Amino acid sequence: MKSKSTLLPWLIWAASAIFVLFQFFIQLSSGIIVDDLMHSFSINALGAGILASTYYYVYVTLQTPAGMLIDRYGPRILLTGGGLVCALGCWIFASSQQLTWAEIGRVFMGAGSSFAFVGSMYLISQWFVPSKFAMMVGIAETIGPAGTIVGNIFLATLLHSYGWRQCMFGAAMIALLIGFLCWLIIRDKPDHAQSEMLVTDTHFAEHVI
Repeated sequence: MKSKSTLLPWLIWAASAIFVLFQFFIQLSSGIIVDDLMHSFSINALGAGILASTYYYVYVTLQTPAGMLIDRYGPRILLTGGGLVCALGCWIFASSQQLTWAEIGRVFMGAGSSFAFVGSMYLISQWFVPSKFAMMVGIAETIGPAGTIVGNIFLATLLHSYGWRQCMFGAAMIALLIGFLCWLIIRDKPDHAQSEMLVTDTHFAEHVI
């Protein structure tokens, strides 16, 4: 029972960390597909830059509201919803034939992704002792960009073989899977017994220090 309780926080954090990794992938992938966007929508570099940056405008704007909503409703439902919204955005973006719909897709992608990192930080604060918070944040900040760099290398290969639309359809399926994974695994807060274990671990850490 204790081993299960010890493993559960890591499983919960891993589910949120996968979303964080996907969020970084979506952010950086726009730089790889920019030439394809210019060709598909007959726009210049400025237009492609505006299209790609639509994601960032929405993502940054919603960071504070995302934190407030997670405080109020909990990370489980919002990370699940964020994954599903992000999946919808990827699907709209991939299937769009007009620039307006592509921008709408990017808006949905930014809105859904805005819950990923904030939700992961919230779960760390709830499921791990305070002495581990900085370490866990550092791990999340490391695996996100590092994993994305590796992922974008494969993305470049996939773009050459299948095109950016098929890659974005694949991203939509991954986001959909992340949403269901968050719902199945993530729990907002530890129950009473798990809370006592965390408190005990905190006292132990303080005595060691």
